[in-house]
Amino acid sequence: MFSRMMQLVNRTDSVHLTPPQQKDVLDYAKSVPRRFAACRALEAAEDALVERALATAGAADLGWRTAEADVRGLIRAVAVGALIDDPEYAAARWGRHLARTLDFLDAPDAADAVFDALRGAAADLLPPDATDLLAPYFDAVAGTALTPA
Repeated sequence: MFSRMMQLVNRTDSVHLTPPQQKDVLDYAKSVPRRFAACRALEAAEDALVERALATAGAADLGWRTAEADVRGLIRAVAVGALIDDPEYAAARWGRHLARTLDFLDAPDAADAVFDALRGAAADLLPPDATDLLAPYFDAVAGTALTPA
């Protein structure tokens, strides 16, 4: 759950970065403005994303009192994952929590429905560049990432 850059630097073990490693760091650095722009778009659309995802997934019938807060947490974890270039961050921070919550409510399949609805809402509501950049981070939460541990 560490960023790709942190892993790369930690692997050097106090040795100077090789030219390919330096290129990776520079490529990441060049991507930071685009990452911030995508995360700002995600933040601006958060209310609409939560509303659409929960309505599309039919979450109102689940008795899930923390639904809105949980989906907001997942959205924000996707943003953090995108900023630190760690696609697994959102699944580790919120995906499993969401799955356990829905499993407790006796609706284990609802986690995938909520996530799919959120991913679809993001594709519809975010600008294309933000959608392209954030897609791998949304995709990483799907499937087994939402299966209760």
